[in-house]
Amino acid sequence: MSTRKLYDATSAYQRIYVGQRGDLRFMRFGDYHAGWQGAVYVKHPHRLYFGYQQAFSLFSIVRSDVSRFLSVGVGTGTAISHVHHFYPRAKLVGIELDPDVLSVAKSCFFMPMDERVQLVTEDARTCVPKLADAFDLIFVDVFFHERTPAALLSPIYLRVLSDILMDGGVAVFNVIMSYGGSDREVFGRLCTDLKALIGPVFYIPLGMVPYLSQNIVVFACKDARLLSEATLKRNAVRYIEEHQMVYGFKAKRLPYLLKVW
Repeated sequence: MSTRKLYDATSAYQRIYVGQRGDLRFMRFGDYHAGWQGAVYVKHPHRLYFGYQQAFSLFSIVRSDVSRFLSVGVGTGTAISHVHHFYPRAKLVGIELDPDVLSVAKSCFFMPMDERVQLVTEDARTCVPKLADAFDLIFVDVFFHERTPAALLSPIYLRVLSDILMDGGVAVFNVIMSYGGSDREVFGRLCTDLKALIGPVFYIPLGMVPYLSQNIVVFACKDARLLSEATLKRNAVRYIEEHQMVYGFKAKRLPYLLKVW
């Protein structure tokens, strides 16, 4: 299927390209070989395309309501759009370093812009510690050269996130690493730090084998108790079945990938 170019420009930070194949619109940073940063179905914008987007939405199995959502990294704005749509009383804050990315998210990817949404153009490493508000849902989804900047996964930064996360809240991290290969110690240290600084941890690896680098969506719950792995899986199965219009058929595998740390 041919790709129709919708946008191609270089910002102060990176080349931003938006293309469309059939009903699927996507954004990537860099040249043709770079991976997609996000995507949306034009005719069904609330249907989630990527596995990491679908996995993120499963915060709902441990958090039934959202009043304040912080998105560290905005990209195409899919996470903001999802929370905005399904939690109509939620206030949302998005932090994005590149103002051109925000412009593209609004013009090409249907990211909502109303009185409930506040966007901040700043470096998340310095901006988040200055936030005065508390949040019951935080999503960290920031990449530079296919990696989450180490500073955003450091114990110091995780402690900052814990300080602004409400009791009973959930912090979600989309990272790219292996959990059984060369990054095993790095992943283990991240989960150990999250459990110590925020609370119980579970995760959903999206690759085929543990020793290959892949998207892993990690959830840290600011609650002394966490449901058993079996219960979390059952809840995830039920949630996906109840929201079939949001998920593709591949999402049915997600509950069986879920693991408690």
